[in-house]
Amino acid sequence: MGSWWASIKEDDDDKSRIDFGDKEALRPKVLDFFQNQSLSDHLKDSEGWNAFHEFLESEYCGENTRFWLAVHNLQQASDSNMAAKASEIYEAHFGSSAPYEINLPTTLLKQLKQLVDSKNYSKDMFNEAQV
Repeated sequence: MGSWWASIKEDDDDKSRIDFGDKEALRPKVLDFFQNQSLSDHLKDSEGWNAFHEFLESEYCGENTRFWLAVHNLQQASDSNMAAKASEIYEAHFGSSAPYEINLPTTLLKQLKQLVDSKNYSKDMFNEAQV
């Protein structure tokens, strides 16, 4: 798959990379952008990824792209960084005070919590949640 070009800013002033203006003006621009190609086609380049992330942020669900990218990066991580990255993903998206909480079925959340509590981290532990 090659190197991954997308990243999510983690600073306090988390502004989007593409400025579409106000929320009402965003919808027609997003529809025009995606009219001739599928979403998966657009997500293959940085402009498409950033536009999709911007749209999700405007709809208050940008945590989904943050999670997807974090899991992708975990899968590419070295074994020595894997446990720390997996723990960070869990805390950021599923911990008790998660800033980017993801909604998952209770059974899947319980499975992830058991893996974290037992420190049984793996590169694929979030695969089912990423789908």
